[in-house]
Amino acid sequence: RAPDHQKVRFYDNNLGEVIFTSGIDFGDFVIYTKAGYPSYELAVVVDDLSMGVTEVVRGRDLLLSTARQILLINALTGATSSVAEEGEEYISQNRLEYYHCELVRDKEGVRLSKRDNPRTQLKDLRESGISFEEAMQKMDDSLSSPSTIFHDYDNIDHAESSGVKER
Repeated sequence: RAPDHQKVRFYDNNLGEVIFTSGIDFGDFVIYTKAGYPSYELAVVVDDLSMGVTEVVRGRDLLLSTARQILLINALTGATSSVAEEGEEYISQNRLEYYHCELVRDKEGVRLSKRDNPRTQLKDLRESGISFEEAMQKMDDSLSSPSTIFHDYDNIDHAESSGVKER
């Protein structure tokens, strides 16, 4: 069970400090399905821990999942990263850096996803006659960020996102 009224705090490199309270912002959550498979929350935590992931970049729609995953990280690793400030106690973790970005949307404002439209992959855009540069510009245009995400259209390996470390 998720602890009641436990404040979970983390820093997002795009949004700043984020705080959720279990029992208020979210309740108990599934970690194994009825079919006996691990849920997204558990699978992603185990995968990140086993692969030594240090940075997580994902859509803003998964912001609340980060709080749940921090509780799971602490439960699985035995780490109890509690910090007391101004009379409040927060659960946090220092293993991962987070960056939650806006979702890529179509011209009607509907988010693009493989689940809803499997033809949203770059190769599908290219096959339709759109150049790589045009596809990257479409992604830039669909984000509500004032900064340009992709700066070097000639080489995707040089793609940058403000606040995310380039490797």
